[in-house]
Amino acid sequence: MHLIENYALNAGVKIDRPFIDPSFFPVPSDNYITIHCSSGMQSKNFDYYEDVVRLIKPYLDDKGIDIFQIGLEGEPIINNANTLLGQTNIRQAAYVIKNSKLHLGNDSFACHFASHFDIPIVALYGPAVKETCKPYWGDKSKHILLEPELKGFKPSYSAQERTKRVNTICTFKIASAVLDLLHIKHNINNKQIFIGDSYHLPTIDVVPNFDRSNKKELDEINGINIRLDYEEDNSYIEQWLSSNPVNIYINSHKQLDYIKKYIDNIKQIHVTLDLNSIDSLAAEVYSLNKPCFFYSKNNKDLSKVRIKFFDVDVMALDSKQENYLDISKEICDNYFQSSLKLYSNNKIYPCKAYLNIDKSPSDKQKCLSTDDFYTELVFFKIYKTND
Repeated sequence: MHLIENYALNAGVKIDRPFIDPSFFPVPSDNYITIHCSSGMQSKNFDYYEDVVRLIKPYLDDKGIDIFQIGLEGEPIINNANTLLGQTNIRQAAYVIKNSKLHLGNDSFACHFASHFDIPIVALYGPAVKETCKPYWGDKSKHILLEPELKGFKPSYSAQERTKRVNTICTFKIASAVLDLLHIKHNINNKQIFIGDSYHLPTIDVVPNFDRSNKKELDEINGINIRLDYEEDNSYIEQWLSSNPVNIYINSHKQLDYIKKYIDNIKQIHVTLDLNSIDSLAAEVYSLNKPCFFYSKNNKDLSKVRIKFFDVDVMALDSKQENYLDISKEICDNYFQSSLKLYSNNKIYPCKAYLNIDKSPSDKQKCLSTDDFYTELVFFKIYKTND
């Protein structure tokens, strides 16, 4: 039963079409779609709209169709969409939706606005089944409602989910649904196999073996990860540590002198420990009064490393994660996209595994079955092409 029907039954009233009085808002386009990425509930909020926009934007640009993001000030901004965040009240938002060609979003009030105005809708559902809260009004043939394709899927009906089910909805399928409802021909037909929890978070790693002045695009970025644990050549380390605030990754006590010298510029310290690490390493890092995180290089030695460094919380950093994917045995038959950029020797790589073989990023990047590749799954979207 739909929630509206349940409310009506319990209240003893009939269901009627609502009255909505939109208020004019000067949208700088008369040919656009709207996108709304928040809902007030963490479990409803899909995190990968930016990837969907990346897929549909070339097709929309070709047709002269703009993308406008609506919502409240402070909500995550979607790159490559025109933002109206915080610029409209609820009646003005109704006006923007009413005059759009399509609405894309989570299960939220904006979807119900769109159904009232009979606007085509692509809506995403995670913690609840779509039948209970789908758009109630409008032409149902213009509604594409997507939910997780999980084996034995059962909705949580929870406002918070540790692993959000809505995030498992295929970004290719969402993009395809938008273009199909707009009657735009496309060739988006890849099958998404896996998407990492941090794929929506752009991440920059730097091996400090080259002159920082050669990468001006990094000057305004805070929170770069400086990887002293990747190789011995850190000849430009002081140049990188003396610039913007950074997170630093180490695996040896030899790097502590640099950390102490530039401690005011360091936000977090990540330390990989093993049985050969000196006994005082964890204690020395901990004494620096910075947020610090400790990892064991592999699960095999985890218990022994925890005993050796008893005073700190040592987490597993096991690179063998094949069991995390059903497709591990055929992983090299698939492709991946990465939200990680790894800078080394003036080059950019999509991951550590590609750095190891000195392979640059490309439009179709083949997956690798290596320890380093599995370690960074959290940053990847893995897909199979239907070519």
